Amino acid sequence: MKKRILCMLLLSVLLITAACGGGGSEGAQTQAANPGQSAAATTEAETEPEIISKALPTDKKYDGFEFNILTTNATSAGRFAYEFEAEEQTGEVMNDAVYTRNTAINEQFGVKIKKTMDASYNNLFTNAVQAGDDVYDVLSAPMTEVLQRGYTYGLAAEDLPYVDLDRSWWDQVVMDQCALGGVHYALTGDINLVDDDCIWLIYFNKRLGQEYKVGDLYKMVYDGKWTIDALKTACANASVDLNGDGVLDYKDQWGLVASKNSAASLLWAAGGSLGKMKSDHTMELTMSQEHNINVMERIFNLFADKNAVLVIDRDIPSSIDGGTNWTYSYNMFINGRSLFYGYPIYTMVNFREMEDDFGYLPCPKYDEDQKEYYSIAQEWVAPAMLAPRSASDPERTSIILEAMASAGQYYVVPAYYDVVLARKYARDDQSAKIIDILRANRQFDLVYAYNFGSARNSVSSTLTADSNTIASTFASIQPAVMTAYETTYQAIIDSAKK
Repeated sequence: MKKRILCMLLLSVLLITAACGGGGSEGAQTQAANPGQSAAATTEAETEPEIISKALPTDKKYDGFEFNILTTNATSAGRFAYEFEAEEQTGEVMNDAVYTRNTAINEQFGVKIKKTMDASYNNLFTNAVQAGDDVYDVLSAPMTEVLQRGYTYGLAAEDLPYVDLDRSWWDQVVMDQCALGGVHYALTGDINLVDDDCIWLIYFNKRLGQEYKVGDLYKMVYDGKWTIDALKTACANASVDLNGDGVLDYKDQWGLVASKNSAASLLWAAGGSLGKMKSDHTMELTMSQEHNINVMERIFNLFADKNAVLVIDRDIPSSIDGGTNWTYSYNMFINGRSLFYGYPIYTMVNFREMEDDFGYLPCPKYDEDQKEYYSIAQEWVAPAMLAPRSASDPERTSIILEAMASAGQYYVVPAYYDVVLARKYARDDQSAKIIDILRANRQFDLVYAYNFGSARNSVSSTLTADSNTIASTFASIQPAVMTAYETTYQAIIDSAKK
């Protein structure tokens, strides 16, 4: 976890650098402290911070080579790529942090970072690899797509000589939890930010919280008392028939407004799972274990209360007021018609003009005996990086990826968390602490990410169904899940042998 005080020192340097028009200068590098410095670093590194990994060679110059990152052009559902490219300094903190990182990499290696955005990005990547063309140096795509393509079209981290997954700028926990057979195809960490944008949380309206006397929610979190039952209790009396038609529907006020996928996010937050990685990098199927069923039962009971919880993709028409049910749900929260709102971090930008103050919380624990708060990112949206198997110079690719990740930890991540989230969008001083909690214990689910046996839809639909079929549903899909897993696992092992 990044050190908050050091991040603040770094941000002062970044702002001074931006004001002076310099990017990645030697002066900036010697003044700032590295917020993600390895425990093995020496005291000398306090005055000479490891902005770009010192394990990288210093004699490599690529003479203006353009490192081309292929990604989607979609801006919906948080899928954008602002963390890769910045043409010039603009005074906007995130843009300037990216610009400074890229300038530092260009100065050291003679490399320019660029991105190609296209709706057909997956086909472009696949076709390029099949043709032996290295026009794209890396793919940035949702984790699920990277995992499903990696063992056929990608290079594993083990084939990228300068990518060091033991360094703090890589998210070792998430990458290890998806590395079937011990092969790491999906790269994620401080090289990208949209994966963090996709972390699920619970927003709350402070005015309604006071009106319905829900108590100090932040204290509840810090005391370990923010549980599914606590959320259910807080929602119990907050629904109001605003138009007086005698029916509670999407036109009224609700305790919790959330999507089916928000219900699924509570599964991992409460310590549940569909499948877990074992120490030998094979999968343990956990979906029908007792604790997992108990967790899903508790979530089902919360979402089954149709006097307290409004499910966006169940209870709101798909087209409404000239927009979608998702846009409508944003406006419900913005206009003070929802005490709680379950959605990922990236929707925070929609609340900048909200009149009521709001805060955000981690998704709740199963009960107070659960030691930690866990968080989950949308694997079908949150991106990872994949190097193509057709890369003509894997060494060069690995050097640039490692440089982007290490310099991203130094410049980009602190700007994102301490300025964009904790200051630009947040409404109180507690939000930065919540961000730390959200990022500290991120979980990853093999079955959900790979969508073995089409299990993903079974989770969200079963947890928000009209009747409880949890035990029978997950018992019935286990054979298909295991068959899909075994096929994929064998394909990964066979590919790694080639």
